[in-house]
Amino acid sequence: RVPVVYTGHTQTDFDDVRFTSSNGTTPLDYWLETKTNGVSAVFWVEIPTITASTTTTIYMYYGNGSASSASNGTNTFDTFDDFDDGDYTGWTVSKEGSSGGAVTITNGQAVLTGASSLMLHFLKDSPTNLQNFVFEVDTKATDVSANNQMQIGMSFRAADINNLYTTGFDLWESADTVVAGKRVGGSWTQITNASFASVSETTYKLKATINSTAIKFFVDDVQRISTTDSSISAGGKIGFNMDFGNSGATDTVTLDNVRVRKFASTEPTVTVGSESAFVAESTIS
Repeated sequence: RVPVVYTGHTQTDFDDVRFTSSNGTTPLDYWLETKTNGVSAVFWVEIPTITASTTTTIYMYYGNGSASSASNGTNTFDTFDDFDDGDYTGWTVSKEGSSGGAVTITNGQAVLTGASSLMLHFLKDSPTNLQNFVFEVDTKATDVSANNQMQIGMSFRAADINNLYTTGFDLWESADTVVAGKRVGGSWTQITNASFASVSETTYKLKATINSTAIKFFVDDVQRISTTDSSISAGGKIGFNMDFGNSGATDTVTLDNVRVRKFASTEPTVTVGSESAFVAESTIS
């Protein structure tokens, strides 16, 4: 994760930013997570190997006023979908309790629409060799604070809809909570919960980290749950489970920027060095 502050030397929209390995020439895949034009941006850069307790140098290049963005989440993460292609190819939709509800793509987001008594599962294959990972999504729901009959869950280590872990918002109770739970052989069990006052129509970044038996859940990068469970050790799918309870068909959950990356017990830190001029024989766009 590389934060970049606008200095007047990049394009105001940061489209000309590029990253290379330590040799200064090998391009590195990257994804632009957020930006405020003319102010700052946050990039995620894929670095093939970072050895613990060592420093790895990469280079950031910019200054080509005609360059277009090369941001590519699919190439940067182990699993990625921002739904900007207008479809949800590779995802499977399953329904329990009702045949209503739907998944549509609107304005580059997956929109899950509810129905009374509906549990909607939205699953995608993830790399089968990736059992320890970080799973993130940007999500927003309607009527979150007022509707106490909705659950917004992230599914992981899922073999199918009947065998999975989940973390997310649980709005069934008199007070909103965040929860960690599991479904084994079709039976749901809550592992733990914690209080959390969610706000309707607010976009949250949800993050689950999975390392062996350790499960942690974060909302906007603030840890809300830390627990352990050994019931499910493998499962090649990630995704979402939405329990709409008795809510009406107008209740929706939007999903964007779904990404999965390898787990690291200590997240790498980034130090941005000094700026220097670069003279090249040719321009790379």
